Amino acid sequence: SLNSEERNYEYFCGRRYHAYGPMYLRPNDVEELDTEDLLHHTLLLLLDQRLYLAPLKHTPKKILDLGTGTGIWSIDVVDKLCAETSVTGCDISPVQPCWVPPNLTFYVENIFLMGGPFDWDATPKYDLVHCRNLCTAVKDWPALINGAYRSLRSGGFLEVQELIPLPFAEESAQDSQMAELLSDAYTACGIDLV
Repeated sequence: SLNSEERNYEYFCGRRYHAYGPMYLRPNDVEELDTEDLLHHTLLLLLDQRLYLAPLKHTPKKILDLGTGTGIWSIDVVDKLCAETSVTGCDISPVQPCWVPPNLTFYVENIFLMGGPFDWDATPKYDLVHCRNLCTAVKDWPALINGAYRSLRSGGFLEVQELIPLPFAEESAQDSQMAELLSDAYTACGIDLV
């Protein structure tokens, strides 16, 4: 169940943003959610229809999807794996569907304020912790990786899939100036893309 505060979205320049904690750079409106789903399908094509690359020796029993977004990856995992696999997705925006299989649960949670169901030291041990497309959200990768590592079972894997939007310029001084401004904007938001 959701608090009304979690759906009390912020609006800025005609775009809708989440209401949980400090503002995240990317919106959570329909246009952005469609973009996330398109990225998911693009990655499936790039990865030859594989949802993860971790060389797990058996079908995972417990999976945690950090920054689940629309939940499409978690839903696909549940659909492709057996019913004994339990998938938990968390995100700061409650934009996931309400009707999902019983072995899939979504939580509205800021993974950097982990507590409650995601206290790293109190979580059930996962076979796979998955996250992707979080480069503009994660400000402390070592803390995230350390926490995720502590929540893994022996032999479990953390898989991070990122398309890093590093600014660069090839053509003109104007392109170079735009790349510099974009880099400065990331830095001002506390995001290190290197």
